Amino acid sequence: MSKEEIVKQTKLAFDFVRRLYLETSYFIKEVEGILQQEEEEFEILRPSGYGITTFRSIGLESGVEDWCIRKGTVFFVAKQNTELSRGQTITRFKPELRVVLLRFVLHDKDLAEPEICAGVISDIVQKVDTPKFEAHAWKFAYHDKRILRDSGESTYEDGEISFRLNLMKKPLYDMSNAEDIQKQIVDPVLAIYRQ
Repeated sequence: MSKEEIVKQTKLAFDFVRRLYLETSYFIKEVEGILQQEEEEFEILRPSGYGITTFRSIGLESGVEDWCIRKGTVFFVAKQNTELSRGQTITRFKPELRVVLLRFVLHDKDLAEPEICAGVISDIVQKVDTPKFEAHAWKFAYHDKRILRDSGESTYEDGEISFRLNLMKKPLYDMSNAEDIQKQIVDPVLAIYRQ
């Protein structure tokens, strides 16, 4: 392969990845917009600003050029259960706290095709004195194989927190418009959330 062909292929590859991330950010923002219109007026949690939780969190407002990730998670909570302070949310622990989780997995060695995981975190028990739920968001990036391994109901427990998770997984590319997102992701998650 000639140098010119390698240069061309490199540009095409980066253009494709950039477009993939851009579409993923649109997907997240579509879910955010739908959830904000629900009666609970869900807010996206901001553990360290308006961003996704990954091994290396990067803001959605900074543009997708800085992304180099394969999977990431965002969380949503009813507006009444959180407050915004200096660009970050503060979601205090209380018995009735429920958190909506949305995770995208674009690539993983055991994954046949990209997927979206969505679910509800409930029965949250704080074992140490941490000021807010957001302090535990990193666990979903670092312990994802343990927390997010199965669809359906599961539990997670470590020395700091325990919770129940009801999770569903869907192929990302089965959703091509807002109606698909509403019917395949948002409506089923809201049904779980409102049980």
